[in-house]
Amino acid sequence: MRDRTFLTLTAVVLLILIFFLTSFDVQEKAQNVLGFNAIHTKFKTVEAAPKCMLSTVCPPDYFPFKIQSGAANVVGPKICFDGKNIMSHILNNVGPGLNIVVVNVCS
Repeated sequence: MRDRTFLTLTAVVLLILIFFLTSFDVQEKAQNVLGFNAIHTKFKTVEAAPKCMLSTVCPPDYFPFKIQSGAANVVGPKICFDGKNIMSHILNNVGPGLNIVVVNVCS
């Protein structure tokens, strides 16, 4: 009985830890609070970095976007457009059902 309780508790703690470590929004907010982003911005180069955690940089006149569906009730959906998180669990603007974003790119 003790072994089963210990294994269950360990599994729950590991899942929560993995969730927080893989959540980009939480890492970014924690770095902002702790001041790590201020240190890294001093030494940044002018290279274009891929936005929305994509593998490559989009060509000119294209907008990068990424849609993540989430996983059941544990990880919420995310929508990133042009390097900004529009919808995420951290922003508290997603929920069950159909989540829709309308983006006006006209200037």
